Amino acid sequence: MKCLNKKMMMTIIQWKTNISRYSRGFSLVEVLVALALFSFGLTALISTHQVATYTLQSARERYNALLIAQEYLEQCIMFDNSTVQENPVFRNGINYFITWNINKNKSGVQNISINVQWKKKQLSLSTTHFVP
Repeated sequence: MKCLNKKMMMTIIQWKTNISRYSRGFSLVEVLVALALFSFGLTALISTHQVATYTLQSARERYNALLIAQEYLEQCIMFDNSTVQENPVFRNGINYFITWNINKNKSGVQNISINVQWKKKQLSLSTTHFVP
């Protein structure tokens, strides 16, 4: 029985030695590979965030331009402004430049066209309106 215990003890000691020999931690190459993969993933995430931010800002500007064009379209329908005019509007930190033109036919048809420009972009809105 004593001999069996001694053999078991030797086996346990060898097993613990093998475990400690192979589990010292990560090597420098493994850490560098993990950091490279992490940095590629982080770079992709940051670039996606930048594209999403630009797209959101562009959509917000276009939506404001559409609201301005609709406001001026309703004003042109309600009031009789038949000349070509230009008007700057400042909203949300952006200058919008609005031009509109109203052409009237003898039959009572109005063609209203509105153009909104901002930051080298533009939005055009036009409609035909019957005036009795």
